[in-house]
Amino acid sequence: MYSLFWHACSATSTFTLKKAMDKMQKINPLALVWLSKLRDQESWTRYKFDPKICIDENKTNFVENFNATLGVDRNRPVLTLLEGTVNFSCVSLFFVINLT
Repeated sequence: MYSLFWHACSATSTFTLKKAMDKMQKINPLALVWLSKLRDQESWTRYKFDPKICIDENKTNFVENFNATLGVDRNRPVLTLLEGTVNFSCVSLFFVINLT
């Protein structure tokens, strides 16, 4: 169901959305009921997105910025990763306080 849901979300036309919905209907009819209660299709399927928006993906910048700050620490053990993010945060905070 997970892959079928994301296939429906990334549909770029009514045809591909209908195919994904038909597959979901065959596997679990209650999934379509859940999707109908979720919200309007304008909020979760790509082909209904506003064409004036020029971004292909729907992501938040917070996650992108956090992943960028991890850098080299991303491949290290969890405690070292946490120490790296704390050090980065402290240095960033130091510069923000001293520049204002």
